[in-house]
Amino acid sequence: MHRMCFLAVMTIGCGKMDRTGFISDYATAYCDWEESCGKIATYGTYDSCTDERENVARYELAPGDDGCSFDADEAESCVDAFDGLECQVTAAAEIESCYQVSDCYQSEPEEGDAPT
Repeated sequence: MHRMCFLAVMTIGCGKMDRTGFISDYATAYCDWEESCGKIATYGTYDSCTDERENVARYELAPGDDGCSFDADEAESCVDAFDGLECQVTAAAEIESCYQVSDCYQSEPEEGDAPT
């Protein structure tokens, strides 16, 4: 839970969020939520969770392809929505702002930009 407090301070205190910050903050918020709900074992370890969720943010929610938008307000709203989120199976998937971060949500990655 201490990570969520730090994350909230970072999001509010540092101005507009950029794509790189969103990728990291989204992964941390998501995995903190999984951990607080006792579901982190789904990923094996916390680090495995953050690795996977960073890829989701980088390649699905906010791809860095040319021509893709990035909405800092939606990014902040997405990350902030994890604070106090109930522990329902579909709760994270129902955070609409996460799907509004980029107009290229779930676009095909450009050649050479595939997940590792």
